[in-house]
Amino acid sequence: MSTDFLEWFEDMRPAFGKWAEFVIDTIKERVKSDVGEGRYESFFKLSPAYRLKTITSAAEKLDRKKYPNPYEEMTDLVGARFVVLLRSDISILDRAIINRSCWAVSKERDYINETFVDPSVFDYQSMHYLVRSTGDCVLDGVQIPEGLTCEVQVRSLLQHAYAELVHDDIYKADVFVHERTKRLVARSMALMESTDEIFLEISKELESIRSAQTCWFSAASLAYRDISGSASTDPTELYRLISETYRDVLREVSQSALGELIKDSRRRQLIRDRASDSELFSDPTCVLVYWLLRNSPRRTVREWPRADLQTDLEQIAADLGMSLNV
Repeated sequence: MSTDFLEWFEDMRPAFGKWAEFVIDTIKERVKSDVGEGRYESFFKLSPAYRLKTITSAAEKLDRKKYPNPYEEMTDLVGARFVVLLRSDISILDRAIINRSCWAVSKERDYINETFVDPSVFDYQSMHYLVRSTGDCVLDGVQIPEGLTCEVQVRSLLQHAYAELVHDDIYKADVFVHERTKRLVARSMALMESTDEIFLEISKELESIRSAQTCWFSAASLAYRDISGSASTDPTELYRLISETYRDVLREVSQSALGELIKDSRRRQLIRDRASDSELFSDPTCVLVYWLLRNSPRRTVREWPRADLQTDLEQIAADLGMSLNV
């Protein structure tokens, strides 16, 4: 049987490769639709790719595993791998893979369930799916038979590093591995889990900061549009600089406070008059600078990040009836 199987596999190699390409492309498109083009650009930390077993590798596994029916049981003849930054990103790929009409899928390994069943074990972690064609089809001129399988592996970057470093040498090793070495491997996975949790917290904090900064600019843009009739809808470089410099102060800003600041008709006219030849007054960020000088004058003056816009800062102070010698 092994000779017949290997001959069949040799004939089917183009079909396996084309099926894997289809699986990868389909998953990538679904991820892009889910996360948006901007985030998609950096979503995968390694370019998704597939690997097709060599005839030699397939023959060695046949000899080692003694499959009664390798046509059904050897499900890793072709495998695709997706590597993302954090474990939280894996759920996005899970949605992209399961419950799809263009293939049948089974989850063969789920590290989340494994750690739930035995939380004391720190072991190899990966999500493994078997993606099978649900009927005969043709992809780019290549006939794909029903039931053709592609194994899909999904890992975080840390999980991938662990697997690349130790998995084959420890769990698939043909030589004796000392228990002390296995213990070191388990400790490394425990550290990786802790590191991944810290990364998740950092990611949440950064997302919170980005969300707040977007809200600040939206508020400033809305107030500025009331003055000039138009305003940038995307945060400007000047805004990014000001918001980063005074991030902790700006946590207290509100739409109503900004509106109150630019309610004065004389102040509104001064902003319009200066907008044509001033980077600051032509930018919604100037509304935030009015608020900063009113609410945190010493800090604003002390840490002002643009010396070339010092005159503009002085004009805002004068509009507020203040002196920069605070």
